[in-house]
Amino acid sequence: MKVHLPRQRSGEPNHVIVRLNDRVFQIMRGVEADVPEAVWEILEQSGLAAREAERYQEAVSR
Repeated sequence: MKVHLPRQRSGEPNHVIVRLNDRVFQIMRGVEADVPEAVWEILEQSGLAAREAERYQEAVSR
């Protein structure tokens, strides 16, 4: 599957590392990459978890 991760702010890593079983995938930000479906699912789930954490922090801080 094709994946394109947005670039981060200056000073932050320009790649994401995903570990799946015994393999390690280093995915560059700002570049379209072809990854296995399982890696795409991991990225998708981690994004969902990050958004849920942001919502929780906003709710608690009110």
